[in-house]
Amino acid sequence: MPSMIGEKLRTLRKAAKLTERKLAELAGVSQSAISEIEHGKKSPTLDTLLKLCSALGISIADFFSDQPATPVPPHLRPLLEAARDLTPEQVELLLPIIREFKKRKG
Repeated sequence: MPSMIGEKLRTLRKAAKLTERKLAELAGVSQSAISEIEHGKKSPTLDTLLKLCSALGISIADFFSDQPATPVPPHLRPLLEAARDLTPEQVELLLPIIREFKKRKG
């Protein structure tokens, strides 16, 4: 029977649209470890849980929060990292460009 941690991990992984294999690759853990955690057969160490949270783009506090965490898809992480130090004015200038890209979709 899945544990609370296993259920939460599966929910977050699916919300991020990641397979067990892809999450394992991003976190640097084995796919079997993720499967065992999600199915309640194994409890993650703190180190493994931190790696999984990092791979999902959330904090460990987000993982244990009652509020729904929003995982950051891997393809958006470089964009968020690049935007982290922008001023509010720079963000306002960038938003119309991003919205235009979204309209075009390919």
